[in-house]
Amino acid sequence: MLLSWNHPSIRIIGRWDRRNPGRVVTTNPGGIIEISYYGEMITLCFDVVDNQYPRPHLWLQVDNGVRIESALEPFLHIQSPGGDGGCHLLRVIFKSAVEEQNRWSEPLVGKVSFLGTILERPGLLQERKEKVIEFVGDSITEGVLIDTECGEDCQATRTYQDDVCATYAWLTAERLNLEPRFMGFGGVGVTQGGMGGVPKASLAYPYVYENCQLGEREPDFILINHGANDRKADVVNYIQEYHNLLTVIRKLHPHSQIFCAGMFFGLFLDDLRELVEKFNRQYHDRVIYIDTKGWIPPDPLHPLREGHRRIAEKLVEQLKPMI
Repeated sequence: MLLSWNHPSIRIIGRWDRRNPGRVVTTNPGGIIEISYYGEMITLCFDVVDNQYPRPHLWLQVDNGVRIESALEPFLHIQSPGGDGGCHLLRVIFKSAVEEQNRWSEPLVGKVSFLGTILERPGLLQERKEKVIEFVGDSITEGVLIDTECGEDCQATRTYQDDVCATYAWLTAERLNLEPRFMGFGGVGVTQGGMGGVPKASLAYPYVYENCQLGEREPDFILINHGANDRKADVVNYIQEYHNLLTVIRKLHPHSQIFCAGMFFGLFLDDLRELVEKFNRQYHDRVIYIDTKGWIPPDPLHPLREGHRRIAEKLVEQLKPMI
């Protein structure tokens, strides 16, 4: 049985372009597909016509078992555990992409384009009751260079070195039982655009990618971590552009609780705290500043797995009383 991506047995989580009934598309690592099905095997169907090598990598997980990494292919066959015909839940996670590939304007060569699935019989998805947290950031939020031993420091091996599921963001959401969403693109800051043609944060935020506006439900929580790519900027420019980003996010999401986490390597922390206080006074808002000073060493710029775990531990301590 062939099912389209928008069948009731399939759930799409994150920043996806849902406008086309024949496919759903994302360029944001951290996007999730959940499928409930009966049978011994399920086949995932993707459109890879515009993709370039290295193609994005996925995590595949059945019934909360181990995750298996796979490169994006037109068809992926997954054998159900135990080989039985019972009901199973497949989770597909957009693990990693190549930063330099075009992920903003057509043709999107670094995208995941999901068509649907071939299975014996669809199952019934249980309703998700978790609150939603969105992480807005850069390559650190995307999970770049977490596994530096997997190849040379170059774009050709980046899909093996990056892992959104090992980031502070994913781990924080997991430990707080929240549904994660991601907007993290390498090279992007509040003062500059980044790799793959992505514009600066305030211009990019309202879109999945160019000309595709957001259409998902309002997040319960939004956590911003921007600044790693603004470290050469003038502090006045940084604060002004960060203010612009806050304004854009608040306009789109008037009810979300916003958190602003300082740069993990300690730059502009006092300035960002003052901005948040001023923003709250000016707009009678409730944005919360999180001081990250001393959480991890300033080097490497991209934390490894242990660094992300330390950040997540600190964030959970900060967020848990408020969530």
